[in-house]
Amino acid sequence: MMKNILIISKDIYPLQNPRSFRTTELINELHKRGHRLMVLCAINENDFLVFKEKYPDIKTRNLGDVTTILNHSFFQKNRLLYRILDKILYYFIQYPSIKLLFRVRTFLNTNTVKYDLLFTIANPFSIHWGAALAKQKGSDFFPKTWIADCGDPFMGNKITKPPFYFSVLEKLFCRKADVIAIPVEVARKSYYEEFHDKIEIIPQGFNFSDIELEKYVRNSVPTFVYAGVFYKGKRDPRPFLNYLCNLNTDFRFVIFTTNDSILSDYKIKLNGKLIIKNSIPRSEILKELSKADFLVNIENDTNNQVPSKLIDYALSKRPIVSLKMNNPNFEDFLNFIKGDYTNQTIIENIEDYNIKRVVDKFLEVGNN
Repeated sequence: MMKNILIISKDIYPLQNPRSFRTTELINELHKRGHRLMVLCAINENDFLVFKEKYPDIKTRNLGDVTTILNHSFFQKNRLLYRILDKILYYFIQYPSIKLLFRVRTFLNTNTVKYDLLFTIANPFSIHWGAALAKQKGSDFFPKTWIADCGDPFMGNKITKPPFYFSVLEKLFCRKADVIAIPVEVARKSYYEEFHDKIEIIPQGFNFSDIELEKYVRNSVPTFVYAGVFYKGKRDPRPFLNYLCNLNTDFRFVIFTTNDSILSDYKIKLNGKLIIKNSIPRSEILKELSKADFLVNIENDTNNQVPSKLIDYALSKRPIVSLKMNNPNFEDFLNFIKGDYTNQTIIENIEDYNIKRVVDKFLEVGNN
């Protein structure tokens, strides 16, 4: 049965981040199955035009890029003040993403289309909050079933540790949503126990049908790759990089990331052994991963999250060495350098991440 579906996500194609991938793969698979889609996003106009060009027959609306007053030239010239205010405003009021609370609420309150199913996709959680406030108002046109999809948890996030008062909005969206989707079972404890019966485990979805890999040939110099973002003190590469600075052997460490600020000193210290590249589209990163001798995973300093990059690592068919940030097992790493991958990280049940199976699960819980 074809459904009329509304999807609200801050980021969509062509943006390159886990939430954009989550949304775009969901859009692709639902569209292939013939469902009628309306997609709301909050991106800049140029990116929005790129999306519309690729998906001309999907209804879309841009809620507007979530810009900050700190982009004003005054703050750009005073970078220290910018960094201080940016952290303060984000931590205490989730600015500027809090704007989406009001934009999403306004859209849903003025909507006059009957939707069978609503997906709100966080991060940011202000999307969920806006939908919850709209549902609380009691419009006849609020979608029949609402699935609130969460990547990392919000109030239970040990990395960001939001202020206590956001629990009001967290509990509101948990109470109003019909289903709360989280990617891994271990994250369930990061949500209020009173809502555990609403939680469904639905992992990140990946398109398994369009994967193109390079034929692997062992590199003349041991070459390993990391792809993803870093968090100072949480998913922090510096202990590993400090170790590499004292390693008396030749190697090439290639990092694909969007935040290289903490890497610049090491690029100098490692003198050509560290290669830093900008993040690239997923189809291209898989090819790059498949050419490496092995891949590096720096584990989160928390046990309620699983980086989605591990699925791409597994799909690239190269061995994975996982390093604990505060207690890395460099013996395993040294064995990998020698070509011994005995203790590689294995991703279990990889087929569970196939977007076809993921969408099946979404539609199943949406029908209940």
